[in-house]
Amino acid sequence: MAKRVIWRLESDRYALTTPGLFELGEQLHDYYQGNDPQRMGYRTLETLRAEAWEKFAAMELFFVKVNIWSRPMEF
Repeated sequence: MAKRVIWRLESDRYALTTPGLFELGEQLHDYYQGNDPQRMGYRTLETLRAEAWEKFAAMELFFVKVNIWSRPMEF
C-alpha cells in the first residue's frame, strides 16, 4: 500500500514526465520514443508512466519511520 501512495505522489518524477526532468530523459536512448517531450501526446505519457510503474512495482522497498524528536534538541 505504501508503494502505491508513493507512486501516486511521485509518478511523474519517476517516469520523467515532469518538464524539469525532460533533459534527464533525453539523455536516455529513445526514452521519449522519438517524440519531443515538450509536445508528447497523452498516450505517450501514459505509456511512459505504465512502463515506469512496472519497474517501480518490481523494486524491493522498505520503509523506516524516523522520529526526529527522539533525542533532546541541542541549541
